[in-house]
Amino acid sequence: MKIVEIDPTPWVKTCERLLYRIDQLPYVFSELINTAAFNTRRVLVESTWPTHVTVRNTNFLSASLRVDKATKTNLTVRIYDALNRGHLQQHAVGGIVTPRSSRQLSIPNPREIRRGAHGVPQRSKLESIVRSTPRRALRITDRGVFAGQAGRLHLKYSFKPSVQLPASVPFYETFQDVMRRDMAAGFTDQMRKAMQTAR
Repeated sequence: MKIVEIDPTPWVKTCERLLYRIDQLPYVFSELINTAAFNTRRVLVESTWPTHVTVRNTNFLSASLRVDKATKTNLTVRIYDALNRGHLQQHAVGGIVTPRSSRQLSIPNPREIRRGAHGVPQRSKLESIVRSTPRRALRITDRGVFAGQAGRLHLKYSFKPSVQLPASVPFYETFQDVMRRDMAAGFTDQMRKAMQTAR
């Protein structure tokens, strides 16, 4: 009977490489997720936001959105609103905006009150209009604030107990689409980078 000898060295090396690849998977996925998250943030800032709203302050969303990165032991990533301004959540899913202190919201009439890069200018705010308009030319009713101009009353601000804000910016949809696309496209490259550092 002939005994066939098998050299286990190639098999051992193959198993070592496979185990190293498995061991590297958490690192690969964390790098993959983080790269996709930062690209998703860029798409949200540069494409999604300006194509769905009128942008007056071009730096606003870039300053607002931050990324909590994934790690090898925590493979989750988060893009969040660090400033908590601009009603980003309501823009994403819609909702009802209610006043914080007063009983009603003061809604600027877009035909009369023009917003600048930083919102309503000080001279056009409700308090300034009430203070600067002569009493004979000012009317404050349950409907809103009117100021006389050229012999006619113009509605400057209307009063409402709440405002329904429709979903207008697909933040969540963009997040899902870009993250899935980038992770699917980038896995091979990230795995190759990890294997280049193999012992």
